[in-house]
Amino acid sequence: MYTKLYKAWLNEEEKSEIQPLPENFYSEVSSYLKSLRSEMKGLDEKSLKAKLKHQEIQKAYWLAKSLITKRFEKIVKTLFKEKKKINQNNLTVEEKLVYQHLDEAFKKMDEIVRRILEGKTLDLEEKTGKLILRFLKDTPSLVGLNLKTYGPFKAEDLASIPIKNVEKLIGYGIVKKVEV
Repeated sequence: MYTKLYKAWLNEEEKSEIQPLPENFYSEVSSYLKSLRSEMKGLDEKSLKAKLKHQEIQKAYWLAKSLITKRFEKIVKTLFKEKKKINQNNLTVEEKLVYQHLDEAFKKMDEIVRRILEGKTLDLEEKTGKLILRFLKDTPSLVGLNLKTYGPFKAEDLASIPIKNVEKLIGYGIVKKVEV
């Protein structure tokens, strides 16, 4: 596994684009480091084998940390500075999760910067995470994604509902967003 880790690190250092890794690469690295630490427990600290194992652990730890850091730097640079998308086939499961969150955060930041430069302030939706809605028809109680109950509502009722719960209501023509 050390050789595999080293080759992945070297490949990442030599190329400017993020390089493909198997989706389970980090779990393999984690298991490898765990097994190395486990092997150390049964060794005499002064033995040559223990010293070599300790060196392997230190180098593997450094390679893993350096590889992860380099890859995340590339993700941030590509999203933030270059404003480009990354081929997600080259990302591990862990990186895909971080990538999605970063992509959303940078889009939101760009929107905030744009609004400020246009002389606009943030609207109520952006400040509270809720929308004010007008119900177009009688609607029974709804259970939101936050497991809170909203309603029941009658036609023409107004309600403040978290954004994440609103999309389908608008799509089905049950509510209309109220501009404040």
